[in-house]
Formats: sequence, structure tokens, C-alpha cells
Amino acid sequence: MVKDRGGRVDGCASVGNPVCSNIRAVQYSRYKSRHTVDNNLGRPAPHGHIREILVRKGAELMKSQKMFLLVAFTILLFLLTGCQRDYTIEITYVSELAPGALADLQAQSSGTSITIAQFIDSRDTIGVAGAKNPIGNVAVPYNSTKPVAEVVRDTLAEEFAKVGFEVDTMGLWNLQPETLKNVATTLAMGGEVKVFWAENRPTPGTYSTGGSGFSNVRIRFVLANPASEEIIWQGEIEGGVTRSALFRTPDLAEMLEKAFSQVIDRLLTNPELIRALGSV
Repeated sequence: MVKDRGGRVDGCASVGNPVCSNIRAVQYSRYKSRHTVDNNLGRPAPHGHIREILVRKGAELMKSQKMFLLVAFTILLFLLTGCQRDYTIEITYVSELAPGALADLQAQSSGTSITIAQFIDSRDTIGVAGAKNPIGNVAVPYNSTKPVAEVVRDTLAEEFAKVGFEVDTMGLWNLQPETLKNVATTLAMGGEVKVFWAENRPTPGTYSTGGSGFSNVRIRFVLANPASEEIIWQGEIEGGVTRSALFRTPDLAEMLEKAFSQVIDRLLTNPELIRALGSV
């Protein structure tokens, strides 16, 4: 005879008792039923129903994961394409000359043709502008939407054509007049871009606002007579501005436009250039 922990006699402690075996089988079945519960209904759930629940939950999880991946991909695509900042500047010429200021230049245009060559770019800076941080380092460089050497050539070609010259354009010229033998126009002009730069920076200081900036453009111009293989005029012209603002940093494109326009205006009204144009 075997007693349990309470001192009571355990009638089913003996091995091989068939009655006890049946009793224990029933007890185990009841125990298993009590611990297998349908989460939705709160009652014992058959194994087939449990599998259905697991399959349904798995399908819902996969659907949620697909939706998450779709949203994440959409956000990433927006960040890569929709939020990219444009770090280029379109260089333009806006004349500040008074009406009639080009009368002397126009007087030399009758029967005169000129070829404008692409200018040599000998700058030692990367890009055409830079936004600096308060300590003076270039934090954001800007490039021209069109190569500076081509901008100068195309601007001059347009302005000479406006005052009556017959204008042609060509590629890069090395500024040696003997290399112009195949140029059929009366005159040829090229040159060298030495400086083409603008920058701005915020005012240093924790509580400071605003900023300052400047621009500087310096170009060498060369005018040659292809027939005589001679340089008949050359000169270096410079332009530039300084700016300051109270609640922002000065605009890089505006400063660069002003400096470039000053150079072109001073070229087109240069008395020595005008005399050279009329000497052939």
C-alpha cells in the first residue's frame, strides 16, 4: 500500500491495475482539454481549429509585412528623387548699360564679320561658387549649368550679332594668331577665363543672423586679324560685387550675374577695342 504526501492511501499506486490505467487516461484527457483553449472563444479548441487560426494569423502577418515594405520603398524613392537639391547656377548676362551706350560699337559693325572662339578656362577653383560655413570653409560647392568657357563665347556672339556684326563661332582657340589661317571672317576673338567665382557665408556667432558675400570675374580678351595673323588688341577686364544681408546670406547667382555682366558691359564699351574693330 502506498500513501500520498497527505498520508492518504493511493489506491492506484500499484502497477498494472487496469482500472487505475483507465482512470488516469480520463484524467489526462480532461487536463489536456482544460489547457487547450480557443483564444477567440475561451473554450477548448480542437487541433484542426488551432491550425486554421495559425494559418490566418500568418497570412495577416505577411500582408502587414508587404504593406510595410511598400511604404518604406515609397518613402525611400521620395527621398532619393523628390528631395535632391540643385547645386548648379545658370550664368546669365543682364546689361546695365544705358540706351545708346553701344552706338560706337555698332558703328564698326557695317561689313565686318567676327568669329568668337571658345575661351580657355584656366581657373584654379572647383565650380563657380561656394556656400561657406561660419568658420570659412566651403560647405556646398556650386557648378555652372553650362561650361563657363562656352557661356562667355555664346554671350559675346549674341551681343555682337545684336549690334550688326556678322558672327560665327568656333571651338577652342589657343590664342596664337598663326593658327587662324582657316578662319574666313574679318576678325577673331578668344580669350582666357582666369577667375569666375562667388561665395557667401553666415555671420559667425551663436546669436548672429544674416551673412556676407562677394563675387569676382576676371577675363582676358584677345582680338586678332586672321588675314595678317596678328593680335590687334588684348585686355583683361574684371568685375565684382560685395553684398551683406541681415536675415539671410547673399544670393550666389545674383552676385555672379552682376560680376559677369560688368565684365561684358565694360568690354563692349571699351574705347581701345572699338578702335581696333574699326582698324581692319
